[in-house]
Amino acid sequence: MVNLTIDGKKIEVKEGTTVLQAAEELGIRIPTLCYFKALSPQGACRLCVVEIAGGARRGLAASCSHAAEEGLAVITNSERVIRARRLVIELLLLRCPDVPVIQELAREIGIDKSRYGRFKPEAEKCILCGLCVRTCQELMKVGAINFVNRGSERKVAPPFDTYSQVCVTCGACDVVCPTGAINLDVISSNKPRPITADFDEGLSSRSSIYLPFPQAVPKVPVIDRSTCMHFLNDGCKACENFCGANAIKYDQVDEIQEIEIGSVILAPGFDLTNPSLREEYGYRRYPNVVTSLEFERILSASGPYHGHIQRPSDAADPGKIAWIQCVGSRDNSCDKGYCSAVCCMYATKEAIIAKEHAPGIKPTIFYMDMRAYGKGFDKYYERARDD
Repeated sequence: MVNLTIDGKKIEVKEGTTVLQAAEELGIRIPTLCYFKALSPQGACRLCVVEIAGGARRGLAASCSHAAEEGLAVITNSERVIRARRLVIELLLLRCPDVPVIQELAREIGIDKSRYGRFKPEAEKCILCGLCVRTCQELMKVGAINFVNRGSERKVAPPFDTYSQVCVTCGACDVVCPTGAINLDVISSNKPRPITADFDEGLSSRSSIYLPFPQAVPKVPVIDRSTCMHFLNDGCKACENFCGANAIKYDQVDEIQEIEIGSVILAPGFDLTNPSLREEYGYRRYPNVVTSLEFERILSASGPYHGHIQRPSDAADPGKIAWIQCVGSRDNSCDKGYCSAVCCMYATKEAIIAKEHAPGIKPTIFYMDMRAYGKGFDKYYERARDD
């Protein structure tokens, strides 16, 4: 163990702990833009400088890469430190004048504009912190991007400035980028595909670590091995670095447990029909055509839209909602010539709830059954499709 003092507060940390990590344990905030707990420190942004007032070496040092030493005395807010951070912020503000995180840091330290106003701002987003490069190399173990060129031409790009052939479009570089400078369209020709949440019927995305559903028992997150980069590429393990409870167990597997119970409730449910089989209704071709289960998730307060009724295509409020009934039932063409016995009830319920949530919505229910409407079916079908 190593004993040191930060801003007059004594702390004992493990050997190898950085000054920045020790300060975090004390609740002392040190601003930084290039630090990420799961990556090796680089000290690129120089924003996390602190003053070493006691120890083997004195002066300014990057707290993210300076290891704690026995008897070290650190000052995080001295006049010298503030001057150094102000200089870094002013230079970053000159390079990236429109980046929100830079503007916020400038306001925090009391800077309205850079003193170097005689130079033309670059209107750049990338601060060359290297987080994206290190994430791609160290965590994802792909190495699709790196620094290219030198001096003022230095930038982050794939080799030869062309589409990377090894990029897996995981989006990790975009996640860690503090300024939003990453543009996946210039890195790979692959289009990112979000991991859809099964419980939300694919209307929302989820991460590789997730709760199967809000009321899960036991309420314990699980790791999706089919999308986790640790299982796909023997990389990442970032969650293990961030979990303070050391709860991440990569070697755990599914197991069947036998338990003694007093009673059993049988709820066999029913089989869902494939709505894509009826192409005339446009399911999966038009984003605003949803199934009843998808609409249940839209109505739910714990759903993808937190109970706000909106169109999946553009998140706008709908003016009209039409329920088309008997799709997949009372239909001999798919060997379902019988009534499902549930459509009428839940369609009426959904229409009432939708009207209560958004009084401006006009709900309409159509019973699309040719035997019920006979020759009038075409008229009702055209009306439903137009709405």
